[in-house]
Amino acid sequence: MNKENNKMNANSTPTIYDIKYNTIEKSPYFFSRDTLKFFHQAMNSFKVKKSPSGRIFIYAKMMDHTGKNVGYTFREYRDNDLKTIYNDDGSMFYETSLTDIQNFIQEH
Repeated sequence: MNKENNKMNANSTPTIYDIKYNTIEKSPYFFSRDTLKFFHQAMNSFKVKKSPSGRIFIYAKMMDHTGKNVGYTFREYRDNDLKTIYNDDGSMFYETSLTDIQNFIQEH
């Protein structure tokens, strides 16, 4: 991504740093130092994946203060924002495992 004109090739997958830059207005605290610290995450904890249909998703492990995995942060990057994920029936998707996340991305 060229930060000067803030445009990406439509076929490219953004980096997590591109996503942070593009979501700062709509989601200013999502990647803040305090938020990342609370969930024991860093920018390089996040994976960015493009689904077969072209949707962009991000995910990262969340850890508690003891270092135990307590779930995953999982969002869709769309319209310069990070959207909560919903199942096809409209219910909220709960990130129970990395396999669940990977399967969801592959199916959407």
